[in-house]
Amino acid sequence: MPFGLQIDCRNLKKINVVDVNNHVVGNIIDFVVDKKFTLTKLILGGSFVEELLERIGIKTDDDPVVALDQTEFTFNEEKKLFSINLKGEDLPNKLQKDVISKDEYVFSKLRKKLVICSEGTPLGKVVDALIYKGRNIDLVLGDNPVVEFLENIGIIGDYDLLLQTESIVKIDSDVIKINKTKEDLTVLLKNQELEKIEIKNYTNVSKKNTNAEVVRYQFKDLGLK
Repeated sequence: MPFGLQIDCRNLKKINVVDVNNHVVGNIIDFVVDKKFTLTKLILGGSFVEELLERIGIKTDDDPVVALDQTEFTFNEEKKLFSINLKGEDLPNKLQKDVISKDEYVFSKLRKKLVICSEGTPLGKVVDALIYKGRNIDLVLGDNPVVEFLENIGIIGDYDLLLQTESIVKIDSDVIKINKTKEDLTVLLKNQELEKIEIKNYTNVSKKNTNAEVVRYQFKDLGLK
């Protein structure tokens, strides 16, 4: 079943999930992809207090998991609600054996890895992901935390690198290796004017549609270093 959404990870985390009884189970805080980088599962979180208690070890970090291939689901874009046809109490949690397999990647763990290009140069870390309607994803690479902060508050232009996941050749414990150079990657620009073109957000981007809200440029065309 297609995911039915075309969205970036930052906006995905704003969506609440309701069960078959219309009870809010939680909001999406993380997701899981398989070896082909297809979205397979959603990880749900609780309130701010619950998540804080989990981080400091007072509460067990047993977030529920929605396996997309094992449930029917719909999305209400107006209400930002993701509905599933299961009861919340019937969902497994991420600590249970084989709920997340060894052949799958949790996005929050991918974000901790440094991306290395084919020339051996570090390109940065994963800061976001683009999730397409077919549930396949691409990764968005950002700069160091200081630069990302300056981009977020608008002091400098906000541009990132798009890493198409078919370029990934190996994922180690702390790095992601790709078969492309920095110049081979596409630049994503957000909220910045370039030659009278205003870039908006990542939502609705399509691999085959360069006229979507995100305008992509080859790195070399922008004169960026």
